[in-house]
Amino acid sequence: MFLCLLFALLFFPALSNAQGFAFQLCVQGDAYRCLSETQRLLSMRGNRLSPVLKLSLYEAQGEAAWKLSDYSRAAEASRNCLQLDSRQASCRKRLILSQLALGKEQEAEASFLQGNPETLWLRAGEEQGHQSPRLAQGLNYLLPGAGFAYLGSWGKGLGSFFLNGIFLKAIADAWAAGNRAQTLVFFTFEAGWYLGGAKAAGIAAEEGNKKRLQRQRIELLRLSF
Repeated sequence: MFLCLLFALLFFPALSNAQGFAFQLCVQGDAYRCLSETQRLLSMRGNRLSPVLKLSLYEAQGEAAWKLSDYSRAAEASRNCLQLDSRQASCRKRLILSQLALGKEQEAEASFLQGNPETLWLRAGEEQGHQSPRLAQGLNYLLPGAGFAYLGSWGKGLGSFFLNGIFLKAIADAWAAGNRAQTLVFFTFEAGWYLGGAKAAGIAAEEGNKKRLQRQRIELLRLSF
């Protein structure tokens, strides 16, 4: 930021007193006054400023807002900076970090990809810890609860196994007693629980993969800076 401000001061000696004062505040590190003064200048004289000066003001504004932990204004200023020059790495970095600070991980990811369209780093997490939904569902069909055990949910797996076992025993006892109506009722419950458990194991694998990949993407994004 300071290099841009010094460039503006050296190569644009015709700056008005107000503009020179704003740059001086920013160079001196007075974040609060720098933020308010640059905002006032951009609001009042934005149309009359050259693109280079506007770029410097937006970068100074973003840096000042970041120091004050005003991440919304930091993101806005950085976005305006990138609209003038999408190659400004410092503005893009501040935009991404501000979006992360605001909890907008997907927007931060999109901002990163806009500046690095050739990168494939987001795919790095796709095979790390990936769990197959089909395998989880298939295992649960073979042995109720096995699909959940494959996903690491041993509590759900044991619960599913024992509950299916209870229903099967109830079906066998009702059949042995010659109670066909009760047998049908227990069989209906068991069929629903058996099929539903297998489907639930597949869904749990899909949801787990999505959450895991999102966490990996966010971590990789943070490590990029």
